Amino acid sequence: MRRVLAGEIPMRSIEVAKDMLLIQLKANREKHIEEYNEARAAFHVQAAQALRDLADKVAKGDTCLHVQLPLPTSHEDDYDTAIGMLEWETRDKVTVTTEEFESYVMDKWDWQKAFASTVSNYKGR
Repeated sequence: MRRVLAGEIPMRSIEVAKDMLLIQLKANREKHIEEYNEARAAFHVQAAQALRDLADKVAKGDTCLHVQLPLPTSHEDDYDTAIGMLEWETRDKVTVTTEEFESYVMDKWDWQKAFASTVSNYKGR
């Protein structure tokens, strides 16, 4: 995508089968929901522990208190909007731009890096 945006590869659009696009979008949506739910659950565990640790510090008279836990954000609505639009589309084929293809098919949304970074804080915990 960077090469496309940098002008090295011209932005273009292609025609795709609506049903194939819907299948991929729905699969990507389910994966996103699973990752979000796992990260959210781990966030709650870590937040509860952080609060217990803070309470212990306060009880010991420590005045240096700080907690920084990034809150996972769901982007399920982005998937729902794209899926809804396709479900309302009457044609069997739709035209998607390079950017839409990267989001809908390759699951590389503009928010993806920030989401992945936040989720990585909670993977395996």
